[in-house]
Amino acid sequence: MSFTQSFEEGHPAAEWLLSEAPGHQSRDVGTLKSGNNLPSGRVLGQITATGKFTELDPAAGDGSQVAAGVLFANVDATAADVAAVVISRGAEVKEALGLTNDLGTAFVTITWKSGMTDPQKAQARSELLAAGIVVRS
Repeated sequence: MSFTQSFEEGHPAAEWLLSEAPGHQSRDVGTLKSGNNLPSGRVLGQITATGKFTELDPAAGDGSQVAAGVLFANVDATAADVAAVVISRGAEVKEALGLTNDLGTAFVTITWKSGMTDPQKAQARSELLAAGIVVRS
């Protein structure tokens, strides 16, 4: 009898995380608001009234226009709110800006909401830095 197993290796959670505080002090468990299906590394905002996290939206006025952390792992909250781990302080994260390794594979990096401008990303980087999250390129 022969046995063949195949699998496709994906990127591990938080491959974009360069360093964090000891003992997972950089992590919080929060709630990702329903309607979101986000990849590991997505920059998040936090809704002031509910404390729930959602994709950073510079055009919002509910608190989610301010960068509050980075999503640790892929989370699908399409149908309902879901608990999620968020890097919220004391960490260094990677923003590779299109760089690739020797094999031509793109580095895994933090990601932004589609359509964000360079000035909006610069503002978000400043907000992350104020929270103790350093964005390295």
